[in-house]
Amino acid sequence: MSWKGSTLISFILFFFVVYTTSYGEVSDTKQHLKNSLVFAISQGTATLKDVEELERMGVDFVVRGISCGWYANPKDMFERSKAVEKALEEAYKRNILWSAMITSSAIIPDILPERDVSLYADRDAFGNVIKPASWWQGCLNNPRFANFVKDIARAAIDAKIWGIHYDESYGHWFWSYPMPCFCDYCIKGFAEWLQKEKPPILDKLGIRNLKGFNYREFLAERKIQDRPWESPLAEEYWRFLLYSTLEKEREIVEDSKRYCRTKWGKELIANANQYDMVNLSAVVLGESSIYDFINIGWGLPFLPHQSSYIPSYLASKACGYDKPVVMFLDIQEEPPAFSALPLESKGQLFRWLAGEAYASGCFYALHHRFSLWAGPVEELSKIGQFIKANPHLFRDTRPLADVYLLYSFASNIYDMFPKYWGRKGAPDHSKYYNILGNMLLDCGVQFAGLFFGEGRTFPDDVATCEKGAFRKLSPKDFPFIIVPSAYALSERNIKMLIDYAQAGGKLILLGDCGSRDEAYRERKGEIWDKISKRKNVIWLKACPWEKPALLLEMVLDSLKKLGWSPQIIEWSPQPITHKILRVGKGKIIIHILNKQFEEGKGFKTVQNLKISLKLPSGFKSSPEVFCYSPDWGTSPKSIQAIFKGDEMFLTLPSFDVWLLIEVEEAK
Repeated sequence: MSWKGSTLISFILFFFVVYTTSYGEVSDTKQHLKNSLVFAISQGTATLKDVEELERMGVDFVVRGISCGWYANPKDMFERSKAVEKALEEAYKRNILWSAMITSSAIIPDILPERDVSLYADRDAFGNVIKPASWWQGCLNNPRFANFVKDIARAAIDAKIWGIHYDESYGHWFWSYPMPCFCDYCIKGFAEWLQKEKPPILDKLGIRNLKGFNYREFLAERKIQDRPWESPLAEEYWRFLLYSTLEKEREIVEDSKRYCRTKWGKELIANANQYDMVNLSAVVLGESSIYDFINIGWGLPFLPHQSSYIPSYLASKACGYDKPVVMFLDIQEEPPAFSALPLESKGQLFRWLAGEAYASGCFYALHHRFSLWAGPVEELSKIGQFIKANPHLFRDTRPLADVYLLYSFASNIYDMFPKYWGRKGAPDHSKYYNILGNMLLDCGVQFAGLFFGEGRTFPDDVATCEKGAFRKLSPKDFPFIIVPSAYALSERNIKMLIDYAQAGGKLILLGDCGSRDEAYRERKGEIWDKISKRKNVIWLKACPWEKPALLLEMVLDSLKKLGWSPQIIEWSPQPITHKILRVGKGKIIIHILNKQFEEGKGFKTVQNLKISLKLPSGFKSSPEVFCYSPDWGTSPKSIQAIFKGDEMFLTLPSFDVWLLIEVEEAK
């Protein structure tokens, strides 16, 4: 070939490379999300320096940032997004997908076309506009407000943004003011809901004709407008608000997806806040059927020595087994306890947060920049580069667990109802799930999440876990199932558990399970009488939730009676770690997280930690063992193991926060 021909080909190749790496290199957004391993939050006016820092951190996807739709109308959103166009363009070139944030709840008069908040906002049961502390709450059942939110999202897409974080979508649910919306649109929608659902309570109340039914008038007649939770229709109204909001959110997100696909030929990636299952439980999982990934954003973080996020991760992953689950801390400034830490200790804390996420099969969004709280870039880079250098530790693994802790969405719907509507002493499945999950972690019980839907948002004739969706709960797939006070269960939920027990599955029921159905209606008769007499079923009717140590003793004793034995045992030093086992093809990954945290100082180094591991059946003896940790870099250390039958004994190298052990079958 002549030099001219060679030069021409080189030029064509050069042009091809330049073209394919020009604006919009993140061309297949769905595939990009699927391949992403490192996530971040980086919100606010972005610069090229921010892009360089994110690249240094190994970030694939910024789940929230680039432009902010808080206190924004469509024009504001477009201008803010265009203002960061250079940073966005550079991020796309470097294969970093960057989301914008819009709010689908909070409004102020200045951003509205009419400057009149009363046309958009929530109203109380007297019909008055509800004004929280700092802003008004828009009602998604109001088409004027729903269209306003759609237009804000479209404005971001116009600026070539292909990921949107819909912030605080469930505005009715999580404000401290215990009052949902009673605007004209909600009142009309509720009458239509009752006409369609025909709940039995209507006959008891003598309501035969729903034409012209006005729920505000119904509450006024009973003089309980300031206490709507005392209404006999309170549960139905609660359900109406949840499901109507879900429908409106779906409509908004699907509108954005269609618009992005039509305008740019791109698939929009959508996500939204969801909150912790203890304090704001009705929101945790309800959105995950709509969005491309589940995003848990906690507003009130706790430090690692106080509690663990792992139970929340496992519930969310069980629900969204086919989606990435990402957590970020939704707080506006450094917590005082964090501010007091030295730089290295701040890095340790971020490694802990990342470690809990990845140990759970989920992801942590590195806290690059968020309002007043920016994580130390060099410390965050240690995490991102470690994960990028060792993808085999995180891809295609699943829990190595024989105990499954069941999370019930039907119960979850009503968990927040009593707390925020003035009811006391009511059951709280979400809280109990979290309490028990933390205790099982502390004593080394390997458990995974199992999720039951309620039949409307999620199917209730299947159970899901990280392994997938199951129409039958086989004892082989689920050796032990614990149900922690899942007081609301559908008939099909109950049938699955009864069929499981009759097939020989080992079932532990804790407290009130299934006394109500998915619509919060009380059941008559005892549903567990027959199966609770079986040797493979234990029903602890009276659970001392207020005495966690006693409860744990009862649960462990029940597991042992049913034949359970630990998979991993730690004997020196005293228990100070969480141990999470995951398994892939021909390998076991053990995540160990140190819990020795001293306020104001950081984590104490773990030295000479010894563990034993029972190898799963079929796993070859004498495997190779390697240790990894972002505490010391990206490369592994080879360690020796001592074998006695199917048990392996290890003495681990020193580490500060997060250690991973890879046990690989000898090739």
